[in-house]
Amino acid sequence: MRPSDSVGGDYLDFLSPEEFGGRGLCVVVDGISGHGPASALPTTAARAILRMRVAHSGSLSQIVGDLNRRLAADVKGTGWFMSFFLVQVDAGVLTWVRAGHEPALLMDPASGALQELFGDGMVLGIRPDEKFEEGCVPFSDSGCILALTTDGVTEATDAGDEMFGQDRLKQSLLKHVQRSAQGILEGVLADALAFCGDAPQNDDLTLAIVKRT
Repeated sequence: MRPSDSVGGDYLDFLSPEEFGGRGLCVVVDGISGHGPASALPTTAARAILRMRVAHSGSLSQIVGDLNRRLAADVKGTGWFMSFFLVQVDAGVLTWVRAGHEPALLMDPASGALQELFGDGMVLGIRPDEKFEEGCVPFSDSGCILALTTDGVTEATDAGDEMFGQDRLKQSLLKHVQRSAQGILEGVLADALAFCGDAPQNDDLTLAIVKRT
């Protein structure tokens, strides 16, 4: 995560299988409306609520539903809302919940196929009783890549206000697909920053890469 201010508003987190209640590896990204120190407050609350909730039983959709209810009460009347993507990696399978967030990208380097991981559920903090859908796909082939990002990457702009966009993000992933997870991460962020040139960074840039080895 490269914050646009002294304090970032995006949330990026990894939970080990032990931290995630034995469910496998958990990766979380979210984007709060706005950025900077004020936006960091609900982000910090979301992290604390999530980490307490995963210690108890329940499906991913139930976990996100409970998080949403707590956040909706906390941010009521403030105008804040949060896009959210939570993914579980366990036994060669990806299971996820998406709440109004950028779709994650799943890439098979052998074929070059790239799949967008969608799912029903609006942003968190608006409707306390919102229901969330779980998705599930295989993640067992060596070299498969999962990329999660916030809109700060795809909506990063150059001096002419042209956006980096989803297509350039996909092209960048394909260009760096044979590298390690860290190499892919560094390569994609470098491509995004090179595209923006001297234009100011107006939003947090957040990207997570998981690679099956």
